[in-house]
Amino acid sequence: MKEYDIVKLKVNLNKNILKGMEGTILISYGNNEFEVEFLDNDKFNIEYEESSTFTISGDQLEVIWEAPS
Repeated sequence: MKEYDIVKLKVNLNKNILKGMEGTILISYGNNEFEVEFLDNDKFNIEYEESSTFTISGDQLEVIWEAPS
């Protein structure tokens, strides 16, 4: 997984970010942790507790589109 890959969430993260939602990796921290952004149908960031990006383990993500290298 790398920056700008499109991923699908394998688990519910919180009450707004749910299993099956698609997001974009914005930052790869290099330790199998990624900062991911999720958008709603109107292309606005989905927020939870005043955050619009989320640090997520790679084990909880599935790549559905790979960004070009």
